[in-house]
Amino acid sequence: MKKWILIISLVLFASLAGLGYLLNNFVQEGNRLDKESKAYAQEVYPKLVTACDSVDANSLMAQKALSVTSTKSLRLFCKKVNQVLGSFQEIESVDGETHISFGSKSGTTAQYIFLAKHQKGSANVTLTLMLENEQWKVLGFNVNSEKFLE
Repeated sequence: MKKWILIISLVLFASLAGLGYLLNNFVQEGNRLDKESKAYAQEVYPKLVTACDSVDANSLMAQKALSVTSTKSLRLFCKKVNQVLGSFQEIESVDGETHISFGSKSGTTAQYIFLAKHQKGSANVTLTLMLENEQWKVLGFNVNSEKFLE
């Protein structure tokens, strides 16, 4: 009887240790992805709003985004942002995080909200990223400024 209790205790201990190891790795991976995606969000927004007349904007977008947005629409939006807000200057107050999903719709996405300062005014930007083939790509973005109402 003592032998069975010892065996069960060892198996339970090993299982808990393994689970702890997996959780630790998951947290470390999440922290790494948070850091990477935040840096990419700050890097990609200026590229998006300055790549109006080039195919570079397409290379920044996730395939899923390109399947619902035309290159023409992307260029027009980019030109409108530049026309109304002026040239990009800096990003402030970045906030957001990475989300890892499992199951039938598994994947890794990240969403960031920040203030983008431009020459003629500022905009609140929401940028959604997707990890695609081990690279961050833009899944969607929203640029909101009162300047668009003037």
